[in-house]
Amino acid sequence: MKKKDKDLNLVADAMLDKHGGNETAEDGQFIFSGSFELRVPEDYDHDNQLESFIDKNRKRLSYVNEHLVDYNFANVTQKLKPGETYIVERYIVTSKENGNTGEDCLNFYKKKKALLVGAQGLLAAFQDNEEEFDKSMHTVSFDEEKALCEEYVYAMPSLFYVRSKGKWSINLVQFESTNFAAFYCLLLFREKDTDQKSEKRSGSGLRNIESEKNKNNADDRFKLLDQLELTAPQTIKDNFLFEEFYREKHKRFFDYNNENSDASFATISNKLTAGKTYTVKLFEISWGKFLSSEECLEFLKTQKAILIGLEGVWLVWNHIHKLQHLQEAFPAGKYAVSFDEKELLWKNDQGRSQVPNIGRDFENKWSFFLDTFDAKWDANYILLCFNEKETE
Repeated sequence: MKKKDKDLNLVADAMLDKHGGNETAEDGQFIFSGSFELRVPEDYDHDNQLESFIDKNRKRLSYVNEHLVDYNFANVTQKLKPGETYIVERYIVTSKENGNTGEDCLNFYKKKKALLVGAQGLLAAFQDNEEEFDKSMHTVSFDEEKALCEEYVYAMPSLFYVRSKGKWSINLVQFESTNFAAFYCLLLFREKDTDQKSEKRSGSGLRNIESEKNKNNADDRFKLLDQLELTAPQTIKDNFLFEEFYREKHKRFFDYNNENSDASFATISNKLTAGKTYTVKLFEISWGKFLSSEECLEFLKTQKAILIGLEGVWLVWNHIHKLQHLQEAFPAGKYAVSFDEKELLWKNDQGRSQVPNIGRDFENKWSFFLDTFDAKWDANYILLCFNEKETE
């Protein structure tokens, strides 16, 4: 089995375990994961929407397929109407074996009586609702095969996030030959006034991921996964912390941002103290929640956390990557974030503050990223909450 196929199956297993064991939703391999409203601007120009979107969002995009031009998608089945409000529903594909064909997905749209707004719908939804898009998913909006890009063998755009670049990419995936399995999210559109009965209603038999809450936690936006006790090494000194990162990155990291350095994060709220033991709580963001950095910081302060930024992810990695039993506390496929006050974080060339985070894949390879402070944080992320261990 190829690594990619193995990872897809593992993700599918995790989704099914997390959202109801092996029980399937009424719609088979499609699980509802939330919805949001899209209001189409009054000056929306359908005939020039795709190329206009690309021009406006070049700084947000790392790659756009050259075939994503208006004339290739001019035959969209249903056009968005200027000034109208639509309900946009997200459905995650969880197929574990052969996945779904384009025809399977299109039949699902028709069963749900969703509008077929294709490429224009996808980009219009993304324009002012980036926080609603899951960075771990390839998001698509379907249309009839004949309405897709014939030049590219009847293909539709797929929007996904490239972590190493910190930007989004838009590729084209073919209707007939693509295997729509795990890692795909379908957007379904409805006119707001015609369907006030959302799939969120109770008793429908559909598992609403967004409504699943951790009943044991006072704040249902976060779930406590584990609690560790980690001791800062006696050898800590200025400009020492990240030498080991640089030595290890080629063999242990599958991705690494070189701005993770002492120079970039020279000023922090709290520095680690050599020999001191810290309690580290791992709080997972609840499924369906999209939180601002300010909300995460506010939560950490309710936990009386100390903010240690980049040194925090170093401390966690320095212990966890060496000890198997600690690795089990760190979920594969997740990214752990260590916050600091916005004004103390390193800023990129666009002036955006960057938050350090670390992740582990399903083959135990590590990544060390920076994500923008202005991002929305979702269930792919874990908050690292540090407290000095109380002395007995």
